[in-house]
Amino acid sequence: IHHSEIVATIGATHYLAGQGSEVARSVALRPGLGRATVHRQGSVLHAGGRVDAGTKWIMQFFLLYASPPEPEPRALTNLRWGA
Repeated sequence: IHHSEIVATIGATHYLAGQGSEVARSVALRPGLGRATVHRQGSVLHAGGRVDAGTKWIMQFFLLYASPPEPEPRALTNLRWGA
């Protein structure tokens, strides 16, 4: 089987406009063999296309982080008025 035949049987990822999606216009992406499509979750309306043969892998992950703490107030002793 040729590479282009494998890619043609694996469903595209469809990015859809409207309903609060960040996508301006609908588009279907079909990355090449060994490649990936990456997008934000929640703000991008998307759907998976039909897979006629082969395997389409889907991976989802979340990045968690804490906001930096509020800085402590500093004394305003080094201000030079009129400078």
